[in-house]
Amino acid sequence: WCQAASMYILHWMWQLTNTLLTLFHVQCSCQYCDILPHTLTRQQPRFGSTNSHYRAYRSLRPLPLMSSASSDEPPSPAVDLLAPTMRITASGAELAMAGAEAEASANGWDVTICISDAGGVPVLAKRCNNAFAASYEIAVGKAKSAALFAKKTSLLESVANVSEGSGRAAMLSAPFVLMGGGIPFIVNGVCCGAVGVSGVKPDQDEKIANAAINALESSLSKL
Repeated sequence: WCQAASMYILHWMWQLTNTLLTLFHVQCSCQYCDILPHTLTRQQPRFGSTNSHYRAYRSLRPLPLMSSASSDEPPSPAVDLLAPTMRITASGAELAMAGAEAEASANGWDVTICISDAGGVPVLAKRCNNAFAASYEIAVGKAKSAALFAKKTSLLESVANVSEGSGRAAMLSAPFVLMGGGIPFIVNGVCCGAVGVSGVKPDQDEKIANAAINALESSLSKL
């Protein structure tokens, strides 16, 4: 009686697992089932192993849904869901910082320099001894603005400034620093980071930021 009941329960468990496999198009990894991407086949379970399909049920893996298209039609191309990206590293930030510091030192400019990643988050920042305190926040803001817009902040400044009675004053309400001195670092059309400089005139800030970008590009050209 016990053996008959065990056989009945095991057979019921196998039928339930078979139904789940068919319904959800999933792949069983147990030794008794063989499921191909577009074909569902079964071997009779060996009831001597009492929990084989219980283990199979716990190890179900998703199987691509069957296509309703004719098998004669070529498969549709895969849809691009992800795009490659790059970001500046700590070593790259140090290289850019060295280039910017050399330019600032050569001109005797006391500034704050910020190197950020593509999201505008600072990777490395340095404030010269005599740079005014607010220059840190401004330099970080310039780097963030340049990274998120993937544009020089001097271009953003020219858009916001009123010239000959025209300008986009609405830009002033945006939470970005719209002053020259921020430059994105772009490789193959992808923004990898940005440099923000504050402490002197906008064109001088931008000259220092350009030196940082040139140091990076010069190093990359040697690879």
